[in-house]
Amino acid sequence: MGNVYSVEYTAIHRTTPPTVQNACLYGSRVRCMFCSYEALSLASGSVIYMAQLRPAHAVLPMSLLTADALGSGVTLAVGDYYADSNSTDDPDRYLAAVAYNTAGQSKNLDALTGIGYTLTHEADIIVVTGGAEGSGTIELCLLYSGA
Repeated sequence: MGNVYSVEYTAIHRTTPPTVQNACLYGSRVRCMFCSYEALSLASGSVIYMAQLRPAHAVLPMSLLTADALGSGVTLAVGDYYADSNSTDDPDRYLAAVAYNTAGQSKNLDALTGIGYTLTHEADIIVVTGGAEGSGTIELCLLYSGA
């Protein structure tokens, strides 16, 4: 049995001089934004713009997407969209498509690609519908960090 260290622990505590860490991910403030949208026969493939974050912010995996029973086969994904930059959009960076056909269903934004991802430019946080047309309330409790 041996001792092992995370990448961050090593960079901060086992390197001389210590490596400066991304302020967005280490020692930053956590903020919350609540967003909602009332869908009425919203077509599959629709994009709902829920929030806009500045550069150097990161969406936290404790964020929560909740919705009514939107209809049979309706899925929701959460990602980002960069309107005015060369950054790469990802429509499901934070949550891959999940079926929302049970009332009050909640899902954490826990996609591996989004954990620790820091926005490089101003970006819109989006919810993308899929599968079928849907109706009902969609709510996003967006927790994010930033310096």
